[in-house]
Amino acid sequence: MRLINFMHKQCHHSRSTMGNWGVRRISKKLKLDKRQQSKLSLLHNTFESGQSYVTDIRKERSAMLDDIFTDNGFDRDSALHYLNVPRLAFEEQVPAIIDALGEFYQCLNPQQQEQLRELMRKHHQQHSRCWH
Repeated sequence: MRLINFMHKQCHHSRSTMGNWGVRRISKKLKLDKRQQSKLSLLHNTFESGQSYVTDIRKERSAMLDDIFTDNGFDRDSALHYLNVPRLAFEEQVPAIIDALGEFYQCLNPQQQEQLRELMRKHHQQHSRCWH
């Protein structure tokens, strides 16, 4: 999942999408051809749509708070469900993201694969010091 983290900028304790900037940067660094660029764009779009879906699910669950805190007390099952909804939404999106990641990685030649791994290592080292 480091490539996915690489496609997102972590700055000042927040995560904001790099968008097309990250796609262009990876394309330039790896010298991707058109087919490879389309696979990278597919990966980016798949990740973005998955992230949007999970964000929408998180917003919609505010109505569930009424089920947790009732006049009869605290409902533990509803609280557990409330906390699990984003995780379950994320798990729904993971297979498509993994498939797109695999397709992108497999379309790279061995030298590009090594370059990508090195980019991810550098990115991880630079951002692993950030405490969130």
